[in-house]
Amino acid sequence: MINITKIALVTGISSGIGKKICEELVNKGFFIYGTYNTRENEAKLIKKQLQNIEIFKVDFSKRKETLAFIDKLKKISFDTIINCAGIFSLNEFDDFNMEIWDKEFEVNVTAPFLIVLKLQNSIKEGGSVVNIVGVDSFSGSFLSISHSASRSAQRSVTKSLANNLGLKKIRVNAIAIGWVDSGTEYSESSSKAYNITPLGRNGTSKEVANLVSFLVSDNASFINGSTIVIDGGYSCVDMIMQQEYEEFKGKEKQ
Repeated sequence: MINITKIALVTGISSGIGKKICEELVNKGFFIYGTYNTRENEAKLIKKQLQNIEIFKVDFSKRKETLAFIDKLKKISFDTIINCAGIFSLNEFDDFNMEIWDKEFEVNVTAPFLIVLKLQNSIKEGGSVVNIVGVDSFSGSFLSISHSASRSAQRSVTKSLANNLGLKKIRVNAIAIGWVDSGTEYSESSSKAYNITPLGRNGTSKEVANLVSFLVSDNASFINGSTIVIDGGYSCVDMIMQQEYEEFKGKEKQ
């Protein structure tokens, strides 16, 4: 029997990283208020498995739904809020669809900001917020411009929230994930990202959940406004330099 001592809000719990975060926090004594959008069966299964979780269906691309959901939670006292929900879309540059841009910013930036802004008085002193972003927030893109831009904006918002909520002794940080085997593969190329990563593999959802667990704990009590990268060294690699290295090693063996 798990002794419930803390309460967390986790968005995007129905699969992958969000699911593992819930499992990790429940094991650490949290009761979870979790959200899902399209994967109702998966969310219900998680609720059945973990028990210490209440689930809500929310489409964060719709501002009214976001605000209505937030209103339901205002009387709850949270120890932590984990903004994990997000969307990813490909968008051809020469035929750019601004509806995709608007939707990604609404889900990836505006919704998490509103959740923290409107629930700031419901977060306990000493509590924390973690925003899940990606290492693509550090670079430009070709087909996923909206996603890179929105995640970069979310990192910036994280710093601003850290400034303002830090005055209330509430910490706000972001986690920039690299390629993680979370059950979602966007392309054949992305599934082979481990070829570029120095550790020679993709990450796991459990490893991201472990980092979340650390950041919301007292062990991270002086970490505020930071973006922690968890990518196995992927973002350290310049592909040309890597190719030069492989060519050099190839010549050595001849």
